[in-house]
Amino acid sequence: MRVYPSSYVNSMIRAIDQFIIENLNNLRAYDLYEFYRTLFNELKKFFGGSWGFDGVTEVLIFRLLHHLIGEKEKVIEVTSDLRAYYYEERNIVLGAGLPLKIGERKIWPDIIVYESEVNDPLKIVKLKSVLEIKAYPQGGLKSIKNMVERLKMIHNYYPDAKLALIVYSLPVKNKNKSRIWKYLHRTLEDEETIPSYIDVILLSECHDKITKVFKPYISN
Repeated sequence: MRVYPSSYVNSMIRAIDQFIIENLNNLRAYDLYEFYRTLFNELKKFFGGSWGFDGVTEVLIFRLLHHLIGEKEKVIEVTSDLRAYYYEERNIVLGAGLPLKIGERKIWPDIIVYESEVNDPLKIVKLKSVLEIKAYPQGGLKSIKNMVERLKMIHNYYPDAKLALIVYSLPVKNKNKSRIWKYLHRTLEDEETIPSYIDVILLSECHDKITKVFKPYISN
């Protein structure tokens, strides 16, 4: 008897897509946090934790942006192990973990959207948006500041790109004493404030519709 693992894996992938497709016009940003929190809690029962599943946070937002674009994608090969989505009508590319050139170096943001050359989807003509995503502030304030510094560096080379730092959950007992909470809310007095050109989206605190929150990152 031959076993087909793909049928089981595809069921899990389709469940994520079904969650987004069936609720696209009603989902709030908070609902993405709830999906992640529920998955995390179920994994704790099943496995003891969520190690190895952190990428779900990026998958949710990637698939959300894909469905907000609402066009048939063409899968393009970036490397032998890396793919991206090209949308011919809009001439834009949506990718996760794609290399982005910053001066003489390359970085690999979580998600980018860019306008490409018509005959070369791998060539960036205009960087539209960059989204950096964290499930929660792993590594404390230092890790968050490092992500902000990376977004600031991107802004220096691509000043017209829309930038976002997205955090699913910010579990703090006392917000008045939490340096991370204050930093993300731009009220931490002894640290340089996060620039206004970087959107900070705390999904666990945001009840706006996802169409309002995320459409600006794919708009022309």
